[in-house]
Amino acid sequence: MKKLTGPLVAALLLGLLTATTVLAASSVILRGYQVDFIEVVKEGDNTTWTYAITADGDEPYGLSHWTLDLDLACGYSIVAPAESPAGENSYITPSSYVPQSGAYAGIDICTSVYNCQAASYNIEYGVDATTGISGIKFQEPDPALSAGNPGTQIFQITVANSNPRIGAIDIAIKTGGGSTGYEIGTIDGPVCYPTALNLANLSASADSSSLLLTIILSSALAITCTLAYFALRFRLAIAI
Repeated sequence: MKKLTGPLVAALLLGLLTATTVLAASSVILRGYQVDFIEVVKEGDNTTWTYAITADGDEPYGLSHWTLDLDLACGYSIVAPAESPAGENSYITPSSYVPQSGAYAGIDICTSVYNCQAASYNIEYGVDATTGISGIKFQEPDPALSAGNPGTQIFQITVANSNPRIGAIDIAIKTGGGSTGYEIGTIDGPVCYPTALNLANLSASADSSSLLLTIILSSALAITCTLAYFALRFRLAIAI
């Protein structure tokens, strides 16, 4: 894969930082299920994060629940989906989704990329006692993704007070059907501070990006100090 040059990296990061919609498409496979981060869309003070979970037919166990780490200490609050009443499934996964950016902007990915299905979930906030992940938990799926029920389910989470700031966050998938297993990985999501590499999901190395950022900041500081010095000399000359 061709690596991005320093100026191109800087230009892409600037564009992403000023955009209202970010498409990153990071993925992770946990317990045989593929989880894709589709995009984040900023609307006013809120951002909506969209994910897809796919079963392709070879999963050993059905999906029991999944949890996304949302660090509420960052000052975020979950706007939607709301917690479900006890024993009720209040969240319905959409059977169609049209991204606002990227290669599939304006195209329903549920017909062009995925085979989406509607399913109901019970929503719970807090710490998942099974996996230890703290955030939002989607549980009691009906129907549950499995080898016998392959397809994709789309999930949307709206968070308040996000810029958006994208970084690696924890995600856990727990399987059922006689299984007590779960697996934890990382995927793009809301973080307290922006992580440049995860923000763009670039192939540039961390060293080169860090070096580029250091050079930019150092240069800006040097220019500022130089201008301040000459401004002081000029004022002194006039005073004398």
